[in-house]
Amino acid sequence: MTTRAMITSLAALAFAAAAVPAGATPVCTAPAKLVQFPTAAPVWEMCLLTPSQSSGNDGSGIEIRDAYYNGHKVFKRAHNPVLNVKYVSGSPCNCYRDWIDQEQKFQVVTAISNPNPLDCGAGGPGNVECPANVQGNYAEAIVPPVTVCTSGSHFDIPNTVGFRGVAAEKLADRMILTTQLAAGWYRYYISWTFYTDGKVEPRFGFGTTSNSCVNCCGHRHHAYWRFDFDIDDPANDLIGAPPDATHPRAVITQENMRNLPDAVKTPPFAVYDSVSRRGFSVVPGQENIDSPVGSPPNGGGPFWHGVQYPFDVTDAFMFKYHESGGVPLEINDNAGLNTCALTTTFLDFDNDEMLNNNGDVVLWYRGGGFHNSGALDTCVVVGPTLYPLGDWTP
Repeated sequence: MTTRAMITSLAALAFAAAAVPAGATPVCTAPAKLVQFPTAAPVWEMCLLTPSQSSGNDGSGIEIRDAYYNGHKVFKRAHNPVLNVKYVSGSPCNCYRDWIDQEQKFQVVTAISNPNPLDCGAGGPGNVECPANVQGNYAEAIVPPVTVCTSGSHFDIPNTVGFRGVAAEKLADRMILTTQLAAGWYRYYISWTFYTDGKVEPRFGFGTTSNSCVNCCGHRHHAYWRFDFDIDDPANDLIGAPPDATHPRAVITQENMRNLPDAVKTPPFAVYDSVSRRGFSVVPGQENIDSPVGSPPNGGGPFWHGVQYPFDVTDAFMFKYHESGGVPLEINDNAGLNTCALTTTFLDFDNDEMLNNNGDVVLWYRGGGFHNSGALDTCVVVGPTLYPLGDWTP
């Protein structure tokens, strides 16, 4: 079965949902902002943190908390806690663990100026302008925002214009959240698209400005998403492929990791509630076929139980939920920006814990892409697609 056929099959799959009532709308605590889409009769409601407000010592990009679809809980938290890049062998540049909380200006056009100073109203319709030191803003765009990944140019916009934070573009069938980040000479683009039919598209783009490293040498970027699904509630969530007549594979009962070839042989990763039978499948992006685990450059990965793993380790980790003080601990190696490669902590799986003890599971997913030397105006965009399973009616 092809990946396209699996997507079609899974998107059409419907479980016999139990009578679980829809949950309440989220209560957001500052600085998180309540975002609803559509505005008049929302099907999506969530708390939004911009990258400068996101959790972790080095941030985690756009952070979605307490997301509800049609009144049913989907995520407790969804974000990008880990980001790194590896250069080809022989390069004067080697490996970097990048921060993901420095908001970089991009172009946003709004219908009217916003009276809130933190939203950087420009005094009337048109480009939103923000002072250089103001981050953490939110604005609603009337045309697609312009970043280095959509402009076709590696040049930053002039410092006298631009917007820092997250822009929401609300269309008839979807809402797109967009931001742009800087880490040294890199320019990173993040978007989350929420569709009225429940589909979710998280995307990460790897761009750059001119620099001796990127001018001379190819390199591979890796962004790691953390999806803390709490389908309906934290309890009773299972991970794996939902069993059906065609694929009666049991759920994954112990912390594990999988590469894309395993996902191609069976339906994509999925998290679902064993009571309501609602869930989401996580379909790998094309980049995991084009740039599979172990693609060069891949040296410098961790040793674990005598095995040398590639730099990017795997496509997906399945873990029992662990957090402390808002920091994810499932595979938190405490490396910060000091160690580029993932350490053995990423393979320990917290002592091989069972995933069905309390039913609170977390899926980590890797998206990686190669950036050719000198390809300054090329932005590699990666990410999975999440499809709802079961009955999500209000």
